Amino acid sequence: MPTNKHYSNLITQTARRSVEATTSILGITDKHLRKHLRQELDKDGLGLLADPVFESTFPWETGDQRMDSLSGNLLNASLIEAMNKAGEHRFGKDWFPFKHQLKSWSTVLEDKKSLVVTSGTGSGKTECFMVPILNDLAQEYEDSQSALIGVRALFIYPLNALINSQRERLLSWTKAYGDGLRFCLYNGNTKDKKHPDLHKYPNEVLTRKVMRESPAPMLVTNTTMLEYMLVRQIDDPIIK
Repeated sequence: MPTNKHYSNLITQTARRSVEATTSILGITDKHLRKHLRQELDKDGLGLLADPVFESTFPWETGDQRMDSLSGNLLNASLIEAMNKAGEHRFGKDWFPFKHQLKSWSTVLEDKKSLVVTSGTGSGKTECFMVPILNDLAQEYEDSQSALIGVRALFIYPLNALINSQRERLLSWTKAYGDGLRFCLYNGNTKDKKHPDLHKYPNEVLTRKVMRESPAPMLVTNTTMLEYMLVRQIDDPIIK
């Protein structure tokens, strides 16, 4: 049976991400131990996946506008370029977004209305809310010509695993802005003052100390931590 390169790449990418997600959830800070665990979990190249099973489903409907046609109109041109160059998390400027994504973006950015999105797994719900937020922040950053300080956007997730799952996407999509457009995953695993990668990612706030001194415009947290921040005096700078 001939091997389909598309599915082969998809399996490899999913396997790698399953290993990354697992090591992230464990919260191991020692880089050598993390490397060893990744190697052990991915010995057979399938990570934590079982043998692949394919099932036919109806595709999600794509819109009639390409991403690059939205540049300078609905979406900020620099954001489209940043997403286009985001490596394995690339959202290509030559892609046609799904209809529900386009509808979500226009509802938030043009109609200035709130919305609820319900759709199937893998249909790009995260992009429905994250792209408009990044778009507004990118525009503010370009208008001010200075790094954004102070929380503008609050992402609330019920589980730390879901919080960690957004890290790679946010890292990739905001990389082009350096420290101008930062985010922080703020939960019980967030280090207080020291982190081995403290200066490695200028677009990510990795410690509570930095978050309190210079709050990132995007705060990703859970309800428990949010409640703590509201009552702890030491976190007052983040709330303000």
